[in-house]
Amino acid sequence: MRQLILSTCAILILLTGCTSKKVEFTPTPLLPSITPSVQPTNTNTPIPTYLPITPVWQGTPLPEHGDVITIENIDRLTLLSRWGQGNPGDIAYTPDGKYFVVGAITGLYIYDANDFSFIHYIDTQVAVINLAISPDSLTIATVVTDEVILYQISDWQLLSTIQVDANSVDFSPDGQMLALGINSGQNYLQLRDVETGEVIETLKNEQVEWASPQAVKISPRGDIIASGGYSITTWSLDGSVLDQVGPFSSGGHTASVSFSPDGEFLADASDYYLHIWRVVENGRLKSFGGIDLSQFDYASIFNVAISPNGKMVAATLSAGIGVWDLSTGDRIFYVAADTGYTFYNSLAWSMDSRTIAVASSEMGVELWSVNTGESLASLNNHSGSFSSLVWSPDGQKLGVGAEEGIPYIFNAQNGDFTKHFGSGYELNSLAFSPDSQTLAVGYRDRSVQIWNLDGALLHTLGGFGYGSSDATFSPDGSFFAATLPESRGTPPEVRFWNTSDWSVEKIFSVENRDYFRITGFVLAPDQYTGAISYVDMDGFYDKDLIEIISIADGTSITTLEPWIPGHRAYIQAMSYSPNSTLLAALVSVSGDPNPRIVVWQNSDWKLLYRQEIIAGPRIGRSYNQQDALAWSPDSMLIAVGVKDGSIQIFNAVNREKLITLNGHTMWATGVSFSPDGRILVSVSLDGTVMLWGLR
Repeated sequence: MRQLILSTCAILILLTGCTSKKVEFTPTPLLPSITPSVQPTNTNTPIPTYLPITPVWQGTPLPEHGDVITIENIDRLTLLSRWGQGNPGDIAYTPDGKYFVVGAITGLYIYDANDFSFIHYIDTQVAVINLAISPDSLTIATVVTDEVILYQISDWQLLSTIQVDANSVDFSPDGQMLALGINSGQNYLQLRDVETGEVIETLKNEQVEWASPQAVKISPRGDIIASGGYSITTWSLDGSVLDQVGPFSSGGHTASVSFSPDGEFLADASDYYLHIWRVVENGRLKSFGGIDLSQFDYASIFNVAISPNGKMVAATLSAGIGVWDLSTGDRIFYVAADTGYTFYNSLAWSMDSRTIAVASSEMGVELWSVNTGESLASLNNHSGSFSSLVWSPDGQKLGVGAEEGIPYIFNAQNGDFTKHFGSGYELNSLAFSPDSQTLAVGYRDRSVQIWNLDGALLHTLGGFGYGSSDATFSPDGSFFAATLPESRGTPPEVRFWNTSDWSVEKIFSVENRDYFRITGFVLAPDQYTGAISYVDMDGFYDKDLIEIISIADGTSITTLEPWIPGHRAYIQAMSYSPNSTLLAALVSVSGDPNPRIVVWQNSDWKLLYRQEIIAGPRIGRSYNQQDALAWSPDSMLIAVGVKDGSIQIFNAVNREKLITLNGHTMWATGVSFSPDGRILVSVSLDGTVMLWGLR
């Protein structure tokens, strides 16, 4: 995944403790100093007469901060705390067995390989995509957006930077050369000199012109290079292709290849089959055996690694983690994924071949004993592609929803993790009940679960199809609303349940259900009106509209169209102002990278303004995400979470942009003001929670 440069004030890194049966530790994070590269725009910042706040980490009470955030004091808004280390992308042990390295979206985390205690943090200022460690354990090479960065392990200092758009990296056995998979849209590799960064050789497969290699490994013998992707290819160091398996006609590919320590075997995986090849003369691949994993649910294989002792091969599947005997194919170890379907980013063996480590956005980093099956530790938790955010009405708790299907509950004063529960398909909405004792969790399969905060499932509201569920409690707690279809094959409707007995009390729809598809719903704080967003699918022209309805009788009051001249407008989010006088919609625009805020006044539904939001390129897994929108409690500020990871805050009256807050390295998918207006919280696909307050 591609990331943007992390530009914010000093950030302290938390490393959370582990759950029962796992190693527990209290790390001491370092304090990386980062100079902002993007300054707030349209803001006249006075010379400060106050002391800046040093951000704190999860588990530490928030520092003393100022009063309610307003237009007059917003120039003093600063980062109070960051919770979470960011989603892990790649992991590796140093060959000397001393360190365990986690490359995450927020930087490099170094742990002791024996007890997993935290050693050091390197702020790469960009997300780590892939990493490799030199055979002499002296150098770490990290692949980030458009660069390969090398760090010295002895003092953790930056060695050099190579400007290249790569996706994978490996060291030669002598540590003098790097092999890089290049993001060119064509199938080629580069060999680079470690000391100078100069290109030694370019390796290109003329038979596969349309694909980039997804993995690269140099044989321990140093004479052959293997690459994965839409074909498995072996290369000589002079750039010639020695052998090729594929291109895969099914469209499948492998993102992982692994040599045995003696270089005699090569393991790769495509679809549900784990292949073992014998590497014979001139780098040709001869089938040695294979393991059919189709008996597992969701058996797609993400990673494969042969153990350092050469006796076992491990693989991560969407259904779990397995280890097999390399020569016989007998299964030695298997653990099912906690979430049912997990996307694993990386896999690593300890140097003694006793421990297997895996990294995923869903669960962070997990380490297991292969011999006993015991869970040894969890690192870089809590993790996930955070897509939803909600404050409890009492201001004491924060609900954070990971797109992977897990809602987390945090203590809003110090970030202590209190509970995670739920399961489902792509979580996309959260709502607290007015008494702050119940949490509604909406999933993208249009189902909703109602949980109490002790972790007991109270109700399940079944849904069908795909889209937003938009779970909503009424401010008085008398009813609950969600966008769910009546039955399979029918369009979604806004359904109201009486919370006393959970019977369906009201159903709202739009005219001509055969051509309209509801995409979202928000309820006005005064409970008099609601706004339904929907797509007009009549004929060949789709357009997004908003229907304003009366909650009392369901009649239509008016129809709003956030039309952008010359473009198709897509409604990403809607929100009433807390005083119920304004309705704001966040609208993406076809053919334009910049979304708009569109605001109407509720007295006569007159369009007040459209405000363009200037943002950088969209990054990460973005196909299902929405930009985020939130009002301040006084209805004077609108905060927007933007695709470039920033939070932009506007004057709701005159649409002036007041400040830009930078910090997230991926799409900021949730923003919310605390009920008392003193804290702004943001979450991101990068797996971090940031709290902002006044200096």
